[in-house]
Amino acid sequence: MKLRNLFGGKKEEADPSSLSAFLHQMLLGVKKLGEKVATDIMIPRVDVTTIYLGQPLEEVIGSMREHGYSRFPVWKEKLDNVVGVLYAKDILYRLEKDNGYNTLKRKVISEDMLREPFFIPESKKIESLLKEFKSKKVHMAIVLDEYGGFSGVVTLENIIEIIIGDIQDEYDFEQEEIKKITDNIFEVDARTLLEDLEEGLGLNFGEHKEEIDTLGGLIYNTLEHVPQMGEEVEINKVLYQV
Repeated sequence: MKLRNLFGGKKEEADPSSLSAFLHQMLLGVKKLGEKVATDIMIPRVDVTTIYLGQPLEEVIGSMREHGYSRFPVWKEKLDNVVGVLYAKDILYRLEKDNGYNTLKRKVISEDMLREPFFIPESKKIESLLKEFKSKKVHMAIVLDEYGGFSGVVTLENIIEIIIGDIQDEYDFEQEEIKKITDNIFEVDARTLLEDLEEGLGLNFGEHKEEIDTLGGLIYNTLEHVPQMGEEVEINKVLYQV
Protein backbone atom coordinates (compact mmCIF):
# COMPACT_ATOMS: atom_id res chain seq x y z
CA MET A 1 0.00 0.00 0.00
CA LYS A 2 1.28 3.44 -0.89
CA LEU A 3 1.18 6.34 1.57
CA ARG A 4 -0.86 8.44 -0.82
CA ASN A 5 -3.67 5.93 -0.39
CA LEU A 6 -3.62 6.51 3.35
CA PHE A 7 -3.91 10.26 2.97
CA GLY A 8 -6.18 10.51 -0.02
CA GLY A 9 -8.31 7.39 0.08
CA LYS A 10 -11.12 6.25 2.30
CA LYS A 11 -10.41 4.67 5.66
CA GLU A 12 -11.56 1.24 4.51
CA GLU A 13 -8.87 1.21 1.81
CA ALA A 14 -6.18 0.69 4.47
CA ASP A 15 -5.02 -2.93 4.41
CA PRO A 16 -4.85 -4.23 8.01
CA SER A 17 -2.38 -6.92 6.93
CA SER A 18 0.20 -4.36 5.80
CA LEU A 19 -0.36 -1.58 8.31
CA SER A 20 -1.95 -1.57 11.75
CA ALA A 21 -5.03 0.53 12.39
CA PHE A 22 -3.05 2.47 14.98
CA LEU A 23 -0.30 3.39 12.54
CA HIS A 24 -2.94 4.31 9.97
CA GLN A 25 -4.51 6.68 12.52
CA MET A 26 -1.11 8.18 13.30
CA LEU A 27 -0.37 8.89 9.65
CA LEU A 28 -3.73 10.58 9.23
CA GLY A 29 -3.03 12.54 12.41
CA VAL A 30 0.30 13.76 11.06
CA LYS A 31 -1.47 14.96 7.93
CA LYS A 32 -4.10 16.71 10.05
CA LEU A 33 -1.33 18.40 12.05
CA GLY A 34 -0.43 20.56 9.07
CA GLU A 35 -4.02 21.80 8.77
CA LYS A 36 -4.53 22.96 12.35
CA VAL A 37 -4.00 26.32 14.08
CA ALA A 38 -3.97 27.13 17.80
CA THR A 39 -7.70 27.85 18.11
CA ASP A 40 -8.56 24.44 16.68
CA ILE A 41 -7.02 22.49 19.56
CA MET A 42 -6.49 24.95 22.42
CA ILE A 43 -8.07 24.59 25.84
CA PRO A 44 -10.30 27.71 26.07
CA ARG A 45 -9.59 29.98 29.00
CA VAL A 46 -12.91 29.12 30.69
CA ASP A 47 -11.55 25.57 31.09
CA VAL A 48 -8.00 26.54 32.12
CA THR A 49 -7.02 26.30 35.79
CA THR A 50 -5.10 29.49 36.52
CA ILE A 51 -3.32 31.04 39.49
CA TYR A 52 -3.07 34.71 40.40
CA LEU A 53 0.05 36.51 41.54
CA GLY A 54 -0.08 36.79 45.32
CA GLN A 55 -2.29 33.74 45.78
CA PRO A 56 -1.51 31.88 49.02
CA LEU A 57 0.83 29.00 48.30
CA GLU A 58 -1.25 26.71 50.48
CA GLU A 59 -4.23 27.26 48.11
CA VAL A 60 -2.04 26.65 45.08
CA ILE A 61 -0.75 23.35 46.46
CA GLY A 62 -4.37 22.34 47.08
CA SER A 63 -5.22 23.16 43.46
CA MET A 64 -2.27 21.11 42.24
CA ARG A 65 -3.48 18.14 44.26
CA GLU A 66 -7.04 18.54 43.02
CA HIS A 67 -6.33 18.93 39.30
CA GLY A 68 -3.04 17.08 38.87
CA TYR A 69 -1.68 19.53 36.30
CA SER A 70 2.05 20.19 36.08
CA ARG A 71 1.88 23.78 34.73
CA PHE A 72 -0.38 26.71 35.57
CA PRO A 73 -0.71 30.12 33.84
CA VAL A 74 -0.29 32.92 36.39
CA TRP A 75 -1.98 36.30 35.97
CA LYS A 76 -1.60 39.68 37.63
CA GLU A 77 -4.53 42.00 38.43
CA LYS A 78 -6.70 40.61 35.61
CA LEU A 79 -6.98 37.31 33.76
CA ASP A 80 -5.94 38.85 30.44
CA ASN A 81 -2.56 39.78 31.95
CA VAL A 82 -0.66 36.48 32.10
CA VAL A 83 2.79 37.15 33.57
CA GLY A 84 4.26 33.68 33.85
CA VAL A 85 3.82 29.93 34.21
CA LEU A 86 4.12 28.09 37.51
CA TYR A 87 5.62 24.59 37.37
CA ALA A 88 4.52 22.10 40.01
CA LYS A 89 8.03 20.63 40.13
CA ASP A 90 9.46 24.07 41.00
CA ILE A 91 7.12 24.27 43.99
CA LEU A 92 8.13 20.75 45.06
CA TYR A 93 11.77 21.84 44.88
CA ARG A 94 11.02 24.83 47.12
CA LEU A 95 9.20 22.59 49.57
CA GLU A 96 12.29 20.43 49.84
CA LYS A 97 14.66 23.40 49.98
CA ASP A 98 12.63 25.17 52.69
CA ASN A 99 12.38 22.02 54.82
CA GLY A 100 8.76 21.18 54.35
CA TYR A 101 5.24 22.39 53.92
CA ASN A 102 4.84 24.28 57.20
CA THR A 103 7.52 26.86 56.32
CA LEU A 104 5.60 27.78 53.14
CA LYS A 105 2.08 27.97 54.58
CA ARG A 106 2.27 31.74 54.99
CA LYS A 107 3.92 32.40 51.62
CA VAL A 108 2.25 33.55 48.41
CA ILE A 109 2.99 33.14 44.71
CA SER A 110 5.64 35.67 43.63
CA GLU A 111 7.24 36.44 40.27
CA ASP A 112 10.53 34.78 41.22
CA MET A 113 8.66 31.46 41.33
CA LEU A 114 7.52 31.75 37.71
CA ARG A 115 8.94 30.81 34.35
CA GLU A 116 8.65 32.99 31.27
CA PRO A 117 5.38 32.48 29.40
CA PHE A 118 5.52 31.43 25.75
CA PHE A 119 2.92 33.50 23.90
CA ILE A 120 1.45 32.60 20.52
CA PRO A 121 -1.34 34.10 18.36
CA GLU A 122 -4.59 32.26 17.74
CA SER A 123 -3.54 31.75 14.12
CA LYS A 124 -0.32 29.91 15.03
CA LYS A 125 0.19 26.82 12.87
CA ILE A 126 0.36 23.71 15.05
CA GLU A 127 3.03 22.10 12.91
CA SER A 128 5.25 25.14 13.51
CA LEU A 129 4.34 25.23 17.20
CA LEU A 130 5.47 21.64 17.68
CA LYS A 131 8.91 22.57 16.34
CA GLU A 132 9.09 25.56 18.70
CA PHE A 133 8.08 23.42 21.67
CA LYS A 134 11.07 21.23 20.86
CA SER A 135 13.55 24.07 20.31
CA LYS A 136 12.41 26.10 23.35
CA LYS A 137 12.01 22.98 25.53
CA VAL A 138 8.57 24.02 26.75
CA HIS A 139 5.30 22.10 26.88
CA MET A 140 2.74 24.91 27.13
CA ALA A 141 1.91 27.96 25.03
CA ILE A 142 -0.32 30.86 26.10
CA VAL A 143 -2.71 31.77 23.27
CA LEU A 144 -3.50 35.47 22.84
CA ASP A 145 -6.40 36.91 20.87
CA GLU A 146 -6.09 39.79 18.41
CA TYR A 147 -6.30 42.31 21.27
CA GLY A 148 -3.59 40.63 23.33
CA GLY A 149 -6.06 39.06 25.76
CA PHE A 150 -5.72 35.57 27.21
CA SER A 151 -7.61 33.18 24.93
CA GLY A 152 -6.48 29.76 26.15
CA VAL A 153 -3.54 27.36 26.21
CA VAL A 154 -2.07 24.72 23.92
CA THR A 155 -0.01 21.95 25.47
CA LEU A 156 2.26 19.33 23.98
CA GLU A 157 -0.31 16.74 25.02
CA ASN A 158 -2.97 18.51 22.91
CA ILE A 159 -0.73 18.18 19.87
CA ILE A 160 0.17 14.54 20.51
CA GLU A 161 -3.53 13.71 20.83
CA ILE A 162 -4.07 14.91 17.26
CA ILE A 163 -1.70 12.18 16.13
CA ILE A 164 -2.47 9.24 18.41
CA GLY A 165 -5.85 10.09 19.90
CA ASP A 166 -7.01 10.97 23.41
CA ILE A 167 -4.54 10.41 26.25
CA GLN A 168 -5.90 9.47 29.67
CA ASP A 169 -3.46 9.73 32.56
CA GLU A 170 -3.92 8.94 36.23
CA TYR A 171 -5.27 12.44 36.91
CA ASP A 172 -7.88 12.40 34.14
CA PHE A 173 -11.40 11.60 35.22
CA GLU A 174 -13.86 9.86 32.95
CA GLN A 175 -16.91 12.05 32.59
CA GLU A 176 -20.06 11.94 30.51
CA GLU A 177 -19.49 14.23 27.54
CA ILE A 178 -23.18 14.34 26.58
CA LYS A 179 -25.64 14.42 29.48
CA LYS A 180 -29.38 14.51 28.90
CA ILE A 181 -31.22 17.10 31.03
CA THR A 182 -34.65 16.99 29.31
CA ASP A 183 -35.89 15.68 25.96
CA ASN A 184 -34.58 18.78 24.18
CA ILE A 185 -31.81 20.00 26.48
CA PHE A 186 -28.37 18.42 26.81
CA GLU A 187 -25.27 19.37 28.79
CA VAL A 188 -22.23 18.88 26.59
CA ASP A 189 -18.51 19.20 27.36
CA ALA A 190 -16.86 21.85 25.16
CA ARG A 191 -14.17 19.34 24.21
CA THR A 192 -16.70 16.90 22.74
CA LEU A 193 -15.90 16.00 19.14
CA LEU A 194 -18.39 17.15 16.51
CA GLU A 195 -18.51 13.64 15.07
CA ASP A 196 -19.52 12.31 18.50
CA LEU A 197 -22.34 14.86 18.67
CA GLU A 198 -23.52 13.82 15.22
CA GLU A 199 -23.55 10.19 16.27
CA GLY A 200 -25.04 10.76 19.73
CA LEU A 201 -27.62 13.45 19.01
CA GLY A 202 -28.21 13.13 15.28
CA LEU A 203 -26.84 16.61 14.52
CA ASN A 204 -25.22 17.54 11.23
CA PHE A 205 -22.24 19.90 11.20
CA GLY A 206 -21.48 19.43 7.51
CA GLU A 207 -18.40 21.25 6.25
CA HIS A 208 -17.65 22.67 9.73
CA LYS A 209 -15.92 19.36 10.50
CA GLU A 210 -13.35 19.96 7.79
CA GLU A 211 -11.64 22.66 9.86
CA ILE A 212 -12.99 22.24 13.42
CA ASP A 213 -12.94 19.18 15.68
CA THR A 214 -14.74 20.14 18.90
CA LEU A 215 -17.93 21.88 20.00
CA GLY A 216 -15.90 24.50 21.86
CA GLY A 217 -13.91 25.23 18.72
CA LEU A 218 -17.11 25.57 16.68
CA ILE A 219 -18.68 28.02 19.14
CA TYR A 220 -15.47 30.03 19.36
CA ASN A 221 -15.14 30.16 15.58
CA THR A 222 -18.78 31.23 15.17
CA LEU A 223 -18.66 33.97 17.81
CA GLU A 224 -15.14 35.09 16.79
CA HIS A 225 -14.29 35.85 20.43
CA VAL A 226 -13.83 34.00 23.70
CA PRO A 227 -17.37 33.09 24.83
CA GLN A 228 -18.60 34.45 28.13
CA MET A 229 -20.55 32.44 30.69
CA GLY A 230 -24.24 32.47 29.76
CA GLU A 231 -23.61 33.64 26.18
CA GLU A 232 -25.82 32.04 23.52
CA VAL A 233 -25.30 31.30 19.84
CA GLU A 234 -27.48 29.51 17.27
CA ILE A 235 -25.78 27.13 14.83
CA ASN A 236 -27.75 25.11 12.27
CA LYS A 237 -31.03 25.77 14.14
CA VAL A 238 -29.62 24.51 17.44
CA LEU A 239 -29.20 26.95 20.36
CA TYR A 240 -26.02 26.63 22.42
CA GLN A 241 -25.50 28.32 25.79
CA VAL A 242 -22.04 28.54 27.34
